[in-house]
Amino acid sequence: MISTASRESVKDFAYNYHLLEFDNITILIDSLDGFHDIFGHNPFPTSFIYNKERKLVKQFKGEVTTEALLKYLNL
Repeated sequence: MISTASRESVKDFAYNYHLLEFDNITILIDSLDGFHDIFGHNPFPTSFIYNKERKLVKQFKGEVTTEALLKYLNL
């Protein structure tokens, strides 16, 4: 998860949605808004799904349903 929101807001979001319970979720706070410069200007939200080898499996631009996300996750 990448966010330009404040550290406190991201922390609250992660806590409320129990994201810290998952080893495979990484959270980046992009306070300098540099992610766009490196990876291009993607619409918010954009979701990236990587496999265990850390290779990009799927990218969703814009909103995505839970069903679509689960299709690419190895749960």
